[in-house]
Order: sequence, then C-alpha cells, then structure tokens
Amino acid sequence: TTTDDNNNNNDDDDEMMMDAEEETEEVVATSNSKNSAADVEGDEAEEDGNNDVDDDDEQMANHQKQQQQLQNGGRDAVENPFLDSFYGLASLDPKERSQAAQIMLHHSLFGPTANSKDAAYTFRRLLNGVCSGRAAARQGNASALTNFLKLAFSMDKMEGVRENSSSSASKGVHEVSADQSMLRYVRSRLLNATDIRNVKGPKKSSEERDHQFGRLFGILAIVRSGILATYVDEGAGGADDA
Repeated sequence: TTTDDNNNNNDDDDEMMMDAEEETEEVVATSNSKNSAADVEGDEAEEDGNNDVDDDDEQMANHQKQQQQLQNGGRDAVENPFLDSFYGLASLDPKERSQAAQIMLHHSLFGPTANSKDAAYTFRRLLNGVCSGRAAARQGNASALTNFLKLAFSMDKMEGVRENSSSSASKGVHEVSADQSMLRYVRSRLLNATDIRNVKGPKKSSEERDHQFGRLFGILAIVRSGILATYVDEGAGGADDA
C-alpha cells in the first residue's frame, strides 16, 4: 500500500510538472507575442519618424530654394534655356560653350519657335559679348557669332534681324541705316558695339582694351563665317562694301 501511495504521489508530481511546463510555455509564447507586437509598433513608429524627417528635409529644401529665388530676384523661378545659353558661352569648358551655342542658334534661327525678334536679340547679345572679359565669354561669343552669321545669311534671316532690331542698336558713332547693303550693315553694327565712345560715363582702361579685343574677335568671326566670300560671289557691291 505504501508503494502504491508513493507511485501515485510520483504520478501526481509528474502531472503537476507537465502542467507547469505547459503554463510556462504559454506565458513565454504570450510574452514573445507581446514583444513582437511591440517591436512592430516600434518599427512603425521609427518609420513614421523617418518619414517625418524626410518631409522636414523636403520642406527645408523647398524653403531654401524659395529664399534663393528671392535673393536672385526671381531669376531661378522659371528656367529659360535660351537666355541661360548666353551665360553658358562664358564657360571655361569648350563642350559647355558648344552646347550653349547650339541651344541659342536652334531657338533663334532654325528651331520650331524661331523668330526674327529673338534672332535680332541674339545678334545684339553676341556683338556685345565679344567685348566681355569675363572668363571665356569672348571666345564663346565670337564662335557663336561665326555660326550665327553663317546660318542667318544662308537662311535669308538677316533682313528680319535688321527689321526687328531696336532703334538703340542702330545708334552710335557709325552710321546704321536700312539703305545699307547687308554686309555693310553687319560691319556698322560691329563697329558700334566695339567702339568705346558709345559707352556712356567714365571709362576704365580695361574697358577700352576689352572693346579693342572685341573688335578683333568680331572681325575674325565675320571672316570665318564665310559671308564675305559669299557676298562677293553674289556680286552685290563687291569689295567696296567689304
């Protein structure tokens, strides 16, 4: 009988041990489940926090951009590749100058939106640009002027350039009139753009030097454009106008 009681006690102990183990496993499982849920919530909170940081960064970037636009007088508010191309001509990188010239010529002469008004504006800017001593502006504007004249003459665009040029572009110490031959018109415009006497106010010695170099580069641009040979070949005035 004592043996049976001991056996029963052992069985009860084993059963209690098993129940305890099962309860322990349930507690561990529940705890793990809670921890997993807490981890997920923590990850989501962290992700939301990162998103908030990203939003703050984007807002700050937009704010800085707006401030920069205000400081620049709104010039960056609307991009204009055509106007930007004139600044690109002063780049020290030859590839950038070439790309800028292509954009400019495409817009003003042979692109789908090309018009005589923009062509006249381009001609004036290029003539003034050869007098600039900033970076590589003189080289860039002279090269673009060469191609501008070559295209404008071959596409019969120069008459539209003359008609749409502002009255101020025709003023100067050198006569510019509608009765001139086209080649003489180009010559007079170059002489006026590169004559320091047309600059109002006190002149610096560096400005005089820039205008002298500008005239030299302008003459080279005209020669390289080939319009002198074309004009002579057409026999519309010969060497006298040249």
